[in-house]
Amino acid sequence: MPGFEWAGPEAGTRHQLGGRPTAIQPVEYPTCPQCREKMTFYGQLDSINDEFCIADVGLVYVCVCFECSEATALIDSF
Repeated sequence: MPGFEWAGPEAGTRHQLGGRPTAIQPVEYPTCPQCREKMTFYGQLDSINDEFCIADVGLVYVCVCFECSEATALIDSF
């Protein structure tokens, strides 16, 4: 796939499972809509290239509640 024409070299390389998010801005973990407990960061997806760019070369964070099997996604961008 073609890369980015104008983004920095780290763009497209920040995919991750587990650990802590590579936050562009501070991340507030969402609460589970079922049990109201804080959800757990599960992973993140990076923008891929100019065609598949998330909110100005942003990231999608996926958070999960392991008690209720609920999941939610957050978008972070520059």
